[in-house]
Amino acid sequence: MVYPTPHQPWPRRTRVLLVVLVLSMMGCSVMERWSGSSAPTPYGTGVLRLAEGDFTGAERAFRESASRCESGQEGRRALLFLSLLTLDPRNPEAQPDSAALMAARFLFLPSTTPDEDLEAEALYVAALDRGADPGLRPDPEGQGLAHRFDRCGEPLPPRGERPLPSLDNPTSLLLQNLDLQRRALADQNEVMRQSRAADRRTLADQNEALRLTIEELQAELQRLRRLLRLPDTSTTRLPSGR
Repeated sequence: MVYPTPHQPWPRRTRVLLVVLVLSMMGCSVMERWSGSSAPTPYGTGVLRLAEGDFTGAERAFRESASRCESGQEGRRALLFLSLLTLDPRNPEAQPDSAALMAARFLFLPSTTPDEDLEAEALYVAALDRGADPGLRPDPEGQGLAHRFDRCGEPLPPRGERPLPSLDNPTSLLLQNLDLQRRALADQNEVMRQSRAADRRTLADQNEALRLTIEELQAELQRLRRLLRLPDTSTTRLPSGR
């Protein structure tokens, strides 16, 4: 499949992580399942739209699948794809915070598989690496997306707050620090430029004041000479040899 060229480079570890996730989440069997003549499910439609590079259509289809408990395993996978979509740099609507929330929502489901948990944790950490707020948590009572994908109609089992994975040294933090340093250097350069400009203005003012003083002294000297009727010796040259 062919995708548009990314608009901005990503850190290498994030790119590698997303490639692995896409391959593990989609797989050849997924594409083969909906390549026939039968109408695909909303999840299958989302996969096909994603393969075409239609992020808006893919998100709409995945949300439809993830909003119904009856979607079962496809609903759970749709949640993972919603996280992936909002991490992809080719998606003009990409939002790391949304990606982190979708991955966290999956991890808070009452029943998941170990391999899916690993994928969701990887997506969550990738979102943190792109600058997502680590304090964000999905609303357990929020409307729109299903809170489970099995035993539909039964009350949710009580569960404690699940700890989410953390990232000690996110690329976004390093980039923020570098940007702060760049801005500090730019500010210092601007201060130095303004200081040099002020120095030049001060020197010009001093030169102008000195010129006016010299003109005033010359004018006063001429006035005194006229009063004393003395010859002007300012340009008188002594005869050579004397």
